[in-house]
Amino acid sequence: ASLLPALFISLPQLPNLSQVWLVLVGGSIVGFSLLMPLYAWASSDIRWLCGLYALANLAGLATWPLAWHTTEVGSAPWLWVCLGVATVCAAMATTVSMGFIYAGVSALIFGAVRMTLSGGAVSALTAMQDVLALVVLPTALLLLIQSFAQAVEELDATTAESQRVEADRAIDKAIGQRRTILDGIIHDQVMTTLVAAVQTDHPRGEVADLARSALRSL
Repeated sequence: ASLLPALFISLPQLPNLSQVWLVLVGGSIVGFSLLMPLYAWASSDIRWLCGLYALANLAGLATWPLAWHTTEVGSAPWLWVCLGVATVCAAMATTVSMGFIYAGVSALIFGAVRMTLSGGAVSALTAMQDVLALVVLPTALLLLIQSFAQAVEELDATTAESQRVEADRAIDKAIGQRRTILDGIIHDQVMTTLVAAVQTDHPRGEVADLARSALRSL
């Protein structure tokens, strides 16, 4: 979604950019933008693609003044359209904390580029306004992602605890059933054998048979 407006914004800037830079940076951004949904639809891990996408945008932004090969005053680099998505991708590839760092670093680099000839040669105040505008939306998205991730972790913890309690109950029930069976064996066979053994009117062979039966049951 961010690739389409970036392409339209970049059209007037393309003649003033280095062809090598366009192939390396622009080609990487376009390629990763197309590959990520394909990998996602195929249920494949896209975190490495997210990391490369974020790095491509950061590298392209940092090298933007070097890619601008004319003395004509430029405008805001078209990369700003992709930086919000790149921030989220950086968080997906690493951690949410790294996403916050990426948002701050990319916004500061963008502000510095805006004050160069290739970035429009704006004043420091305008550049700072651009930095703030660029960092607000990605930060809000990262806060939302962090909140969602915490909710998922809490749900996982609650589910695991419920499963543990249910497993403990099942184990206790099984142990109780085994104890009932064992108590029945002891009461019905072992005690019968012991009672028979102390009664002198029972033949020893019958007592031995009772004892063998009780041992087999145990």
